[in-house]
Amino acid sequence: MLLLTAALYTALALRMPGLLDQPGTAVHWALTATVTFAWLLTVQVWWQRRTKVTALLAAALSVHFLGNLLNIGLGLREFGSPQYLHSIALGTLFFVLMSTAQLQVVQWMRRTQRWPGTLALIDTLMIAAIAGLGVWVLGLDGLVTRSSGEPLLVGLTLTYSLTQILLDALTVMLLLRGVYDRILWPMIGGLLCFAVADLYMVVGAGAAKPWLSLLWVWGLTLLALGVQQVMHTPVSLRPTPLPPAVRHALRRLPYTALLVCCAVLLAGAAQGSQRQLGITVGTVAVFGLMMLRQARIAQVNRQMQTELEASRQELEHLAYHDVLTGLSNRASFVHFCEGSLEANEPYVVFSLDLNGFKQINDTFGHAVGDRMLQHAAQQLARTVAAPGRVFRWGGDEFVIVVPGVQRSADADALARLIAVNIRTPMNYRGHQLSVGTSVGYALGRGNRNYETLLSLADDDMYSGKQRSGNSR
Repeated sequence: MLLLTAALYTALALRMPGLLDQPGTAVHWALTATVTFAWLLTVQVWWQRRTKVTALLAAALSVHFLGNLLNIGLGLREFGSPQYLHSIALGTLFFVLMSTAQLQVVQWMRRTQRWPGTLALIDTLMIAAIAGLGVWVLGLDGLVTRSSGEPLLVGLTLTYSLTQILLDALTVMLLLRGVYDRILWPMIGGLLCFAVADLYMVVGAGAAKPWLSLLWVWGLTLLALGVQQVMHTPVSLRPTPLPPAVRHALRRLPYTALLVCCAVLLAGAAQGSQRQLGITVGTVAVFGLMMLRQARIAQVNRQMQTELEASRQELEHLAYHDVLTGLSNRASFVHFCEGSLEANEPYVVFSLDLNGFKQINDTFGHAVGDRMLQHAAQQLARTVAAPGRVFRWGGDEFVIVVPGVQRSADADALARLIAVNIRTPMNYRGHQLSVGTSVGYALGRGNRNYETLLSLADDDMYSGKQRSGNSR
């Protein structure tokens, strides 16, 4: 219904632009209906989800509703008129309440440890400050100068502008962090409509145009639709990771803001005295050198972070893998059993060692013995498919865990395949060197009894060695 009345108002306004500021017309009643539906929708959301954020949003939209009724009753007025004073006071209160609601979301992120960090807030405030400087240069200074004799109007105008810029900056920051994106997308559209309308008022030196009401109406409509999404959005949304391109752009934003600030300073100084121009040029030069220094520090920090991450990954790999064979080690066995196996999942644990390895190691030396261990590890890795895992236990001993196996027949078949493949010979200087193996296994369930199963598999392996008379 809200979208229907907003679309109807837009069609009537475009067809009859001369009636936008006249009460009692169809355009007037369509505007009244749109504003009323937006307000009722916000109140409905607050009634169903009674939180601080929804209460603040409902209060903000209620204030905006009153402001729109004032504009409907009195029509659009020029900057500085008595009616304009009431309108900007309500507008200021609207942006204060909206900003307070956003700060409540920021506090929620801090409490739930989802806050992106103080630097993100500082960067946001820096961008807001630069945006405020741009609005000031574009014409806000002229509006303040015109109303210098009315301190209340000056205070309201500055507060209105600052809170609107802060609200826009906080909203974009939350959106980039992936928080409540279904809510913030339409809200950003609504705030953008307000920003375009208010920027035109600033650049146009306070001149009101009837078509500005279209922007204000659609801004209110999109805000109300964003608030409506609160009813359909889970409270426990987690911020999504930022894409790399967005992260790089965010890193450059503070430096871009400083460049804009320096450009504004130079443009303003060019219109002043030579002394002021020299001071400004020197200040901009210092800012430029500081930016280069910070950029270099940031580059070095990123390089250090990359190296630290690579070192961390290497250390983690060494902690869970055997250096000689590249297989997982004992520590990885515990991690795998407790982390990868389900609580009641069936699996088999194999324990095996190499028969004939000691003879090869003593005859050809430790280097050839190491190559034989690597060769055996490759054969085992080729035999056991995922999600099974092969572990080097130490010396010529290996352990294999294969999830999903619950029948002895399947375990026997896999044990025979392991024994056949392990005998694949390795060529060394014309010698075909090969080893055999003794395999024992144990079947079980659950990710907490792996030590018991390993002990049973060891017993089974040594029993088999004694029966066959094999030795290392």
